[in-house]
Amino acid sequence: MKLSVETKFNIGDTVYSPECYEIYFANKKPYVVTDIFIKVTRANEIVITYRLLQDELTDVTSEHFLFATYDECKQWCHKQNKEE
Repeated sequence: MKLSVETKFNIGDTVYSPECYEIYFANKKPYVVTDIFIKVTRANEIVITYRLLQDELTDVTSEHFLFATYDECKQWCHKQNKEE
């Protein structure tokens, strides 16, 4: 199998990720991408997750929950909270 994958972010990129405590809110403090994980399921679906670093905190987050700017993250949170 030959596979070509394009990721939304690269290692070293600064990204923003929402947090959820009953509602979504945009975290103003950015993360830095340290690793990219690519998984191919049995159904040949590609799942991309990123390991993130924020000070001493690390997290692993799906590509769907990462944004290039704080404003994009904030808008996404606002939209999600309206739909709930």
